[in-house]
Amino acid sequence: MTGAKPDKSHGYVTEVTYPFNYYRELNPNIQALALTLAGVTPPALDSAFTYLELGCGLGLSTLVHAAANPQARFIATDIIPEHIAVASGVAKDAGLTNVEFRELAFEDMHDAGLPPFDFVAMHGVWSWINDFNRAALTSFLDKFLKPGGALYVSYNAQPGHSAIMPLRQLMMTGFTQAAGSVPDKVEAGLAYAQSVRDLDAAFFRTNPMIGRYLDDIAPLGRNYLAHEYFNADWWAFYVADIARDFAPLGLTFAASALVMDALPHLNFTPDMCSALAQIADPVRRETLKDFFVNRQFRRDLFVRAAARQDDANAAVDSLPFAAAVLPSNIHRVAGATFLMGEVRPQAEVATAIATAMLDGPHSVDAMMAMPAFAQFSTASVREGLLTMAGLGAAEPALSTTHFEERRARTARLNQVLWARAIRGDEVSGTASPVTGGAVGLGKTEQLFLLARARGEDPVELVLKAMPDQSGTAVAHALGIFETARLPLLRNLGIV
Repeated sequence: MTGAKPDKSHGYVTEVTYPFNYYRELNPNIQALALTLAGVTPPALDSAFTYLELGCGLGLSTLVHAAANPQARFIATDIIPEHIAVASGVAKDAGLTNVEFRELAFEDMHDAGLPPFDFVAMHGVWSWINDFNRAALTSFLDKFLKPGGALYVSYNAQPGHSAIMPLRQLMMTGFTQAAGSVPDKVEAGLAYAQSVRDLDAAFFRTNPMIGRYLDDIAPLGRNYLAHEYFNADWWAFYVADIARDFAPLGLTFAASALVMDALPHLNFTPDMCSALAQIADPVRRETLKDFFVNRQFRRDLFVRAAARQDDANAAVDSLPFAAAVLPSNIHRVAGATFLMGEVRPQAEVATAIATAMLDGPHSVDAMMAMPAFAQFSTASVREGLLTMAGLGAAEPALSTTHFEERRARTARLNQVLWARAIRGDEVSGTASPVTGGAVGLGKTEQLFLLARARGEDPVELVLKAMPDQSGTAVAHALGIFETARLPLLRNLGIV
């Protein structure tokens, strides 16, 4: 008779699954771009590399990246058995043989027979585990991250979380006092915090933005909220805390994984930029940035034995990019609001860039050799392109090596993912063989593409999966999709 399996969750919510989400900054190609922008040489992507995602959830990010990088080996771990079962099933159905999903607790990673890694990524892990698990991961990284390897870590950041932490405590009070399923307890946690606000608690009067924050998260899916706010551990860190933890491993802060963070003059006032320029230490500089913007969440890259590049601009200018927007839709690219106001692509240069990329990816160097760019400086094209990349309107492109294999592999994966839409699953990403990342498509659009791949009638397939829809409305949506969306998807190698 065997004993019960030991509980190694340490209070992490395992009763419900995490949403089937894709995270752009987990893309090794995005990480390589961020490192290049910071003047750091990234691990090579054209040759074989190894990539580990810790706490992978349902594995969508790893699945996309494995499909788009046949030369690489991907391993992803999670403690929730259903996560691993679903991800492994998708990989098998898509014929992906270079990816492995393993049910592993962090404390068991060290002895799991894993290889050394060029990339290790953990999104939504570090702030949601206890000191024991952080020590286990630190020990693992010390042994298994290669020299020159990159670590991606995202976490709740200070000072932006300083007022959110008491709100989380209120929600946890309601959660732990409630009975029923995890979603029921999440509902109770939200209700308790709302009831305290309704009693005109001084905390909410003093921090009115927290009331708005509570309103913003209340409509979100209960499974997502369970994983986000209701684990036993929930911490917020200064970037200096993270840098201190990783320093003994020979890991140094290299860059934010957010492309827009590489354009400080668009993020900060001139006086702020001047103050930042006087700080030589990168961690101190990042800390000041976080106070300037009251940052709530960080996505950071650390590198072991980082090799510096002589000219970061020259390195960036040689990288190919693909447009993720059609020239006619540049004005529709959603802007982002920073201290300097709303940042949007500069229409003239962005339109020229998107137009040039209609025939495939191009680098800044290649575009500057085109007559259409004679009116622009190299610096303005570079800034225009990086602004587009920061806003998701452009993506770094993979090399042409392995392209046909990548196209076939991502096509198989996409059909498996689109088929899940018939079952009602909400899958947030469709793989592109051009960028190695994913494009966000709605359920109806996924079904249109599935019908196209199967040679079926798209309207009939949508109505079969979504019988509450109107045939006329679906036909109208199909017309818009074929006119406005298909050309872009074709440019990204998806169709």
